[in-house]
Amino acid sequence: MDIRPERYPIRSREQSKSHGQYMLGRLLRSIYGQALILEEFPIPDERLVLDFYMPHHNLAFEYQGRQHDSSISSSMRTKLAFKDHKQETHARKRGVF
Repeated sequence: MDIRPERYPIRSREQSKSHGQYMLGRLLRSIYGQALILEEFPIPDERLVLDFYMPHHNLAFEYQGRQHDSSISSSMRTKLAFKDHKQETHARKRGVF
């Protein structure tokens, strides 16, 4: 598993997927200091990407909120909820949660 920090750096506000995810990254940095924190980290052999992953602490973080504060239709919200549920189920089976 490739956990080089330069591959998955914590993003700036402009680069971040959402304001909520950006603020979570800042909070993690303020709590954990210089610990290794990877953003948008793909789980090997899965189609799941974690918002933040701390491999040396065995911690994963997902920001939950109106699909990262973007406006989406109700049909898309249902599809995203189903996708999130499937991803979480696969992650639980692999021991990520």
